[in-house]
Amino acid sequence: MAALSPDWITRGASRLRGMVRDTVLDAPLGRTPDRTIDAALVVRGITRAELFTPGTAVARHRERLARMVAEHGLSPAEVVATHWDHLKEADQVCAVCANKARCAAWLDGKGGDDSPRKFCPNALVLERIKGRLSGW
Repeated sequence: MAALSPDWITRGASRLRGMVRDTVLDAPLGRTPDRTIDAALVVRGITRAELFTPGTAVARHRERLARMVAEHGLSPAEVVATHWDHLKEADQVCAVCANKARCAAWLDGKGGDDSPRKFCPNALVLERIKGRLSGW
C-alpha cells in the first residue's frame, strides 16, 4: 500500500471547501435544501447568520441583502433563528432583482430621497419581519 503524503488531508479539505463554496453559498439559497447549506457552512466555518451579516456575506447579492437587513435595524442572528425560510426566499429574489444598481446606490448613501419601498421587492418582507420581532 502506498504511503499518503502528510498534507493529503489539508489538500483534500481545501479542494472540498472550494467546491462546496462555489456551488452552494455563492448561489441563491431559496431552493437549496437546508442540509446542503449547513454542510457548506460547516466547511467554510461560518454560521447562517454570518451569511447575512455585512462584510461576511459570501455572494454579492447577499451582501446587499445583508446591508438591507442592517438598514432595517434587524439582527441577522435573530432573523435567521425566527424567519429562516423568509430570508432564504428574500435571498432568491435579491439574486435576480432588476434594481441592483439602484439598491447599491441607496445603500451607499447616493440614493437621494429614494426609499427601499420604491425599488426593493424584499422591503415589505423585511418590514414585516421587523414588525413581528418587535411585537407589532
